[in-house]
Amino acid sequence: MLRVYDLILKAAPMIWLLLGLSIVTMTCVLDQLWFWLQLLSSQETIVAEEILQAARHDLAAAATIAEQSQSLVSGRFLLAPLKLKHPNPETFRLALETAEDQEFLPLRRSNKFLETITLFSPLLGLLGTAIGLVQAFWQLQPSADTTANMQHILQGTGNALINTVAGITIATIALLTSRISLALQNRQLHHLASLADELTAIYQQFWHEQQPSLAEIQLEKSPHPPSRDTPSELQQVD
Repeated sequence: MLRVYDLILKAAPMIWLLLGLSIVTMTCVLDQLWFWLQLLSSQETIVAEEILQAARHDLAAAATIAEQSQSLVSGRFLLAPLKLKHPNPETFRLALETAEDQEFLPLRRSNKFLETITLFSPLLGLLGTAIGLVQAFWQLQPSADTTANMQHILQGTGNALINTVAGITIATIALLTSRISLALQNRQLHHLASLADELTAIYQQFWHEQQPSLAEIQLEKSPHPPSRDTPSELQQVD
């Protein structure tokens, strides 16, 4: 522990900024790890199947199951269209697409932040190395022995390179995390798209086609429905 602390002190001042970036990077990594451990659990698949199965018989029951499973992505995703009142297929599908964007919005922000860290941390490391080299050469003493000056330069160069190593290490961790997360995100988006297609097909087949049209509803509510007399009947009346 003291050895690491000594290295940090020798590589200052830019190393403190890189240390802060490393803490932020590890926070993003742990946050995404927790997100994917929850999302890729078997409970997600079980809940999705229960909701789809219930939707074939009763949309209210499917909405109840989804509402009780809002701690899971599948529950929140499938609840979005089920809580609407008699939507048309376009509105039903739009609700699913909106729910999909909302679920992955924090993850996309985290990936953007990791990409920014990947870009800037090596540059900060190189800047810290350049500053360390300038300080090493600036502290040379012309009157001192050549061997002492050489040792001072080598020691200063080694301390300065710590910044570059730290910057590249942080960038590598951030890049790997963002790429793995992006691959898992594409896989999960494909899974949610299949759930959306299946739920939309169930809604169109079992529920939307059986709903009465607006004209029929207004006709049923009308106290005096229009006469359905045929033209021949009207002529007889005349």
